[in-house]
Amino acid sequence: MHKTEEQETAISLCTDLAVKIACVTGQAGTGKTTILADAYEETFTTFCNQHHMDIEKARNTPQDQMPFSIALCAPTGRAAKRIEEATGLSAKTIHRLLRFSVPKDDDDFGLPAHSKINPMPYDVVYVDEASMLTNELRRQVIDAMKRGSVIRFFGDINQLPPIGSSSPFAKDIEKFPSVRLTTNFRSTDGIISLADKIIRNRMPMNNDQVTIQRVTGSIGGSTVLKLAEKIDFTSVNNQIICPTNTTTHGTTAINRSIQQRFNLNKEKITLYKKDKDGTLTTKSFKRDDKILWTSNDYNLDIMNGTTGKVLDFDKENGSIYINVDNKDVEIPSQIETFNTTTQERYSYDPRNFLDLGYAISTHKSQGSQFDIVAYVLSRSRAATRQNVYTAVTRAKEKLFIINIAGSLTFALDNIVDIYNEK
Repeated sequence: MHKTEEQETAISLCTDLAVKIACVTGQAGTGKTTILADAYEETFTTFCNQHHMDIEKARNTPQDQMPFSIALCAPTGRAAKRIEEATGLSAKTIHRLLRFSVPKDDDDFGLPAHSKINPMPYDVVYVDEASMLTNELRRQVIDAMKRGSVIRFFGDINQLPPIGSSSPFAKDIEKFPSVRLTTNFRSTDGIISLADKIIRNRMPMNNDQVTIQRVTGSIGGSTVLKLAEKIDFTSVNNQIICPTNTTTHGTTAINRSIQQRFNLNKEKITLYKKDKDGTLTTKSFKRDDKILWTSNDYNLDIMNGTTGKVLDFDKENGSIYINVDNKDVEIPSQIETFNTTTQERYSYDPRNFLDLGYAISTHKSQGSQFDIVAYVLSRSRAATRQNVYTAVTRAKEKLFIINIAGSLTFALDNIVDIYNEK
């Protein structure tokens, strides 16, 4: 396919190994993934020529036997899997690239094995979905780069910044050599054209792929259930997305109502967890429930953002059996593990990483795509232009926006400041 001048510029920038840090940004449909794959392949070819290696032979050579190394990564497991499927290249989560220790319930516990004193072995690192990076995770990646290596950040600054944080990716675009892609190659796509209107603060309208339904708050919940009677949101291919977990029309309330209406299994297993502030929370799961995995767990090899289904559970020992990524996994009530970084042995309950997954937050949807998306938009602090844009661009084929009490107008006028922390 013929490339635009800005695409050629982006590839040239990414393959210039004299540039230590470079960024490529562009909204949905501008070809970021194609550029990333082409730049990766061109860099691979350059290294092969430098080392007088046959390119096809090099592709089949184990990484630890290669004289050079290129890594492709993303902030979540779902994002890594998606970029892997889109490019055909092997991808990891950033946490796995940095070799984080297995986390406890306390997110601050995990530490990366790779750091300034023990750098990563990679010559080039490509980071996709860079808009999701927190300041801390970005710093850890940069610190772990070996001398002479380079890093390339790809992302969409129109998407949500990290929770409670400014966007280091947006700042990097201003600070380091960058290319902003502007040509939309999917302008005839109804979802992409709607996303473009959202960025420009123009009220989106119905089209062949998008249905916007304005309803009052009193019937918001029943509208979701009626839609779910027509579209199978119990499938991992279709997804309900909300700006927030809380509120009357947040993920918690919708998950309960979908579970009650569409999962007629009577028996359930209930989990109890005491939060740091002493609050006791409960979660109940039935067989066939759609679930969302909310953390990176290297013992079980399940990554944050993965969706799946409950197969069975054992009330006596507390185990829950799930299917994720086409594999069956037992989630026990306790896992004992050893943290090689801190030399500490401890146990944790991995079932705490399970949530109902019929409805997920926009933040949790980042890095994923689904055939059909229903975006349930109600008025809250989380209802922002970036939230709307991020949610609608998760849909590939059909998009339904349930606009509760005119929240769409409110959200488009509500913009997150990505340059300053909240």
